Amino acid sequence: MPRQRLRPDLFPAGAPTTFDEARALGLDPDLIAAQAVEDAVRAEKTRRWQEENRAAMDSWNEWTERNGLPLAKYRMF
Repeated sequence: MPRQRLRPDLFPAGAPTTFDEARALGLDPDLIAAQAVEDAVRAEKTRRWQEENRAAMDSWNEWTERNGLPLAKYRMF
């Protein structure tokens, strides 16, 4: 159901949509939407990977705190 029919007080018939306004400004709303979905998918995959590997990362951080960085004696700075 179109939003103009649901809320004619907010969206009068014939009023430009956000997509229409974006196109009028020379933007490509379809491309912007696709990129936003790609970014959301990438962020969710990263979040899930971090969640799944949190124990390993915590373990490595604890080891590094106890023992220092591996090969630290060879650092030139």
